[in-house]
Amino acid sequence: MNEILQKIEKNLKEKFSQVYDEFQNGASEEEIKDLENLFDEALPQELSELYTWHNGQDGYGSLNQKDNFTFLPIDEVVDTYEFLNDPMEEVCNPYENSWIPLFYNGRGDYLMYESKGENKGKILTYYHDDSTRKIKYESIEELLTKSLESTK
Repeated sequence: MNEILQKIEKNLKEKFSQVYDEFQNGASEEEIKDLENLFDEALPQELSELYTWHNGQDGYGSLNQKDNFTFLPIDEVVDTYEFLNDPMEEVCNPYENSWIPLFYNGRGDYLMYESKGENKGKILTYYHDDSTRKIKYESIEELLTKSLESTK
């Protein structure tokens, strides 16, 4: 996965510098622990690698030039997770507390990492105004591979 991340970074830097310039530095150990606290077990390796590479983005450019989802920094992942799991908030159901929001389009829609069950490790779509929850990617690696393809 590290090779894919390095290629994405190179392509974005060369061809989509506005997206590249939005990257935050890699997450600190403390930030990784904040993310790990959302899981009942150790943080999956692929998420650790992803956030060690960069702790999300500051702007709204997408890693995948064919969509509009921005890579969320860990503090926003945690805040969004807490919001979506707050029983006092109105969220579009179905919603599961095993879904970890990793990408956001700025309009209430997310790409979620499934952290448990038969779909563990898959990326689901969560649209704020649609109750359909489809598997968009089979893994983080597939999501990143599609992102890399979009930057060529």
